[in-house]
Amino acid sequence: MQKKPFSYEHVLLLREKLQGRDLVLFSVAFDSVLRKSDLLTLRVSDVIDINGAPKTRETKIMEKTGRKVTWALSTFTTQVILDFVESEGLRPENYLFPGRSDGEHLSGIQYSRLVKKWAMICKLDHKEFSTHSMRRSKLSIVYERTKDIEVCRQLAGHQSVANTSLYLNVSANNALDVVDSLGL
Repeated sequence: MQKKPFSYEHVLLLREKLQGRDLVLFSVAFDSVLRKSDLLTLRVSDVIDINGAPKTRETKIMEKTGRKVTWALSTFTTQVILDFVESEGLRPENYLFPGRSDGEHLSGIQYSRLVKKWAMICKLDHKEFSTHSMRRSKLSIVYERTKDIEVCRQLAGHQSVANTSLYLNVSANNALDVVDSLGL
């Protein structure tokens, strides 16, 4: 069973409630739509250029597939990144999400626990959410608002629209609902 995505209302609530590393992690995960393995290994230099300015758009080779994915960070996210990097004294070569041990990044287990904590903040059943919920959240919101599966495919870095349709649980009934809403 696929884990649930966070809704737009939940995203807004969490942006209000979270602070520090958790806010940066949540915001970058939501904006970038990166898989856990790619997200947790981001370095400060991946999101801030050599002049200290935020990189609002970046391309990364995905570890799982070897394909390129381009992602964009919102103004909100770039600001929380800048504030966090400055407050923590992080350098370009440091992981954006440092782990408990020096020189390591946040572990997948720690990230998973945080996502479950975020679900509980939203008064949701934490068992229905996982790190993959973060990847699905923005895609679900974009699809819900635009019904543009190709945009979602590109954001996810999927090879085919068929994969994205399965990923977002888009069925023939969804397609018929769109047609009905257009009055056609």
